[in-house]
Order: sequence, then C-alpha cells, then structure tokens
Amino acid sequence: KVNQADLDRLATGITIDGSANANTITPRNWQDIAVSGETGTYQLACVKDGYIYYSSDYGVTWTSASVTIESVTPQAINRSWKALANSANGKYGLACVNSATDYGYIYRSENFGAAWSAYNLAIAGVGSQVTSRLWQDVGMSANGKYQVACLNENTYSSTTESSTTPSTISTFVSTVSVMVPPPGALATTYGTSWSKRGGDIDGEAVGDQSGYSVSMSADGTVVAVGAPMNNGANGRESGQVRVYALTGGGVWAQRGADIDGEFGLTTMTTPKVVAATATSEIGSWYGVSLSGTGQYQTAVHVGGAVYTSSDYGAT
Repeated sequence: KVNQADLDRLATGITIDGSANANTITPRNWQDIAVSGETGTYQLACVKDGYIYYSSDYGVTWTSASVTIESVTPQAINRSWKALANSANGKYGLACVNSATDYGYIYRSENFGAAWSAYNLAIAGVGSQVTSRLWQDVGMSANGKYQVACLNENTYSSTTESSTTPSTISTFVSTVSVMVPPPGALATTYGTSWSKRGGDIDGEAVGDQSGYSVSMSADGTVVAVGAPMNNGANGRESGQVRVYALTGGGVWAQRGADIDGEFGLTTMTTPKVVAATATSEIGSWYGVSLSGTGQYQTAVHVGGAVYTSSDYGAT
C-alpha cells in the first residue's frame, strides 16, 4: 500500500507554470489526464472551471500560461473542462467542455497541446460550433484520424411501472472526425467535419450515465463505454463497462460480457488507485493515463495534485 507520505513524494519535483512547489501547495480540481502512447513524453491535463495544461517531458513540467485558446494567449477564460485525449505521438489533441451555457464545445489541437480551437469544427454538418453541449468524454485512435465523443443530452420516451413520461438518458455518440493528416496519411487532409459513425450505443437503463467515460482502440474500431451509475451485478450503482466493436455493416456490436463494478452503494469501498504492486490512499481520483508500454503513468486528484510514475506504477 502506498501511504500518504509516498504520494506526497510523488507529487514533488513537478513544476507547474514555473513554480516548483505549486503542485503541492495549490490544490486544483484536476478532471482528466492524457499520456501519449508511443513514449509517454507528451501529456495533457485539464482543470474544471480552469485551464488546460501540457507537458513535453513525461509530466515533470506543466504549463498553462503559454497555451493558446482561440488565438488568445495566455488562456483568459475559465472553462468547465471535462476530458482529454491525444494521439500516440502526442501531436494531435482533443478536449471537451461540459457546459450547456458557456463554451460547451469540442476543442482540437494539432501541435502537442500548445494551441486549441473549437470554431473550425463542424458537428452534425453544422460548422463553427455555436451550441453548447454537455460533453462528457472524448477518445482518439493512435494516429488521430478517428475520434469519439459522448454527451448526456438525449431524450426519448420510456415506459416504466410508475411513469410514461420522457426520461433523459446518457447518449454515446460515435463519430468520425478529422483533424489533420497523421504521419503516413495518404490524403492531404481529413477535413474538420464530424459525422456520425454507426448507430447510437445506448446505455442499459435510464440513469446509468452511460458514456460518462469512453476510450477508443488504436485503429478506431473498438470502444469501451463506462456507465458509473449502472445497477450492476454487485449492487446499486456498482457501475459497468461495455466494449463494442464496429461491424462490417456499420453497427456497434457488444464484444464479450458486461464488466461489472466490484462494489455498489450497499458494499461501498474507498476510492483508490490500484497498480500491480501497490494501492494508494483514499482520494478523489478523476483521471489516470499511461504510455503504450505502461512505463509512464500519470494520475490526477480533484482538489489535489498531479502524480507521475516512470516505473510501471510501482512508485
């Protein structure tokens, strides 16, 4: 078990915006982390009602001051950042804001997270995003060509024993996008329009929050969808993950059985980060990511700090 002293040590030695001790003395509401798969060199992190940060040295040094959002440097607007993803080489980035009123857009970067823009993306055929949405998570294939985004705003009519009124459920929207050509691309550009790829992937039941978390395979044909509020096999709100593969007919078909959470509200345990050789102390861990080999791992803590490991999560 990794004790608090070990965690504090892992949080030291990390520089944020030029300050060597900001990571330990200035808590931030970190929301998500993304580590480039090839080497782990390039990493992205975001803060709720704050800024995007990027690192180009395995998570040792982070900066937000030099990040450009919509041609404005430094970032001048706090956004409700929710999730991040990047390509295997770190060059292409994707980020989303969870807000129905202010800047609830998908943002993209093509220079390792240094600059971001939302206005040149088209969603469902509509260019220059003007509608704020409650984006929940984003994912990206290894080369950056295929991307996926999910949100919680689909409404449909559902009949239960006690009600026939419309219910709001989580909607997972699989998309094909494109940002810019990755290395080796045959086309000169993929364009910037997002269009739907395959059908909807609906959650198992109303209120599951299916799509709260999503991840995509390297080739963009397999997605994993998390539903944290699912009443799975192990109790109320024990959560669930389902894996889907794109068939030749353009249908997302479930692969394998449901992956149910170990504990529900009736068997509540404490939130921890678990690695092969150690388990962390209790904490509100919101994001973890690792390189393709698993050697470089980074985790973020809401109201806390950034933690990094370069030895497969052992320390």
